[in-house]
Amino acid sequence: MAIPTRPPIPMMAMAIMAEIANHAVKEPWPSLDWASWIFDRASFVLVGSLVVGVAATVAIVWTGIVKEHHWDLARESAATKIAGLNNQTERLKGDNLALQTVMLPRHIGLIGIDAPPQITQWFAGLETYAGTEFLIETFPDPEAENLANEILVALLHFGWKQMPELTDSHFSWHRIPEGISVSYPTGKPWTEKEPKQPWFAWAKAAEALADALTKAGLGVGDKPVSRYGFTNEKPVFPGGHPYFEPPLTGVYLQIGARPVGLTIQWIKQGRPDVLGNLPSTGSATPK
Repeated sequence: MAIPTRPPIPMMAMAIMAEIANHAVKEPWPSLDWASWIFDRASFVLVGSLVVGVAATVAIVWTGIVKEHHWDLARESAATKIAGLNNQTERLKGDNLALQTVMLPRHIGLIGIDAPPQITQWFAGLETYAGTEFLIETFPDPEAENLANEILVALLHFGWKQMPELTDSHFSWHRIPEGISVSYPTGKPWTEKEPKQPWFAWAKAAEALADALTKAGLGVGDKPVSRYGFTNEKPVFPGGHPYFEPPLTGVYLQIGARPVGLTIQWIKQGRPDVLGNLPSTGSATPK
């Protein structure tokens, strides 16, 4: 039986040293040049990625702000369009209501139901001009004639005086326009020698009466009842305009048919909406 033997210790030490020497002489992989090249490029890539990351962060923040601004503008534009549509809707509702109202019989509030007649509010102050003479001419229409009778009763109640029915304006009845007009004859202008002309009082009474009729809703749309002064001159064409002989000494009313045509014309011309914008331009009316 063979007995194993170990190499002598000095021989083992020499073998280990030789192995260490062999490893010390062998170069690592990769080589120094390649390692340096890779290190430099990797450093550049790392720095570049950091720069790209910062740039991407800035781009995200900046474009996010821009995007929010675009959304704000879009919301404002949508709100403006919605407001415009709402205004247009309200205008159409107002036009429809105006057309429905003008087709109804006209009244001045002589009768009150569970409340005082509205005429006491609308015609308040007309008693100041008690004694003023007036003449009413009416278009031959049942509704207009009924309205004329109501105005007649009201003016008599407030102390005004109806002129004789024989008073002739020489005005053709078929020329009486739609709606209501209040007029008065003019005369001499004011002078220091004659500071009080009779027609000054007629003008004030006519203005007060036109304002009262406007309060009663007898204007056209939001326009007041027409009021004006006229010269009592004989027209070139008979019946072209009122002419009184003897001259009229008071207030002259013309009661025409319902102002349907005038209301349609008023709607077509346009008017400011609830925001004060004109339908044709969209700009606000001056204050």
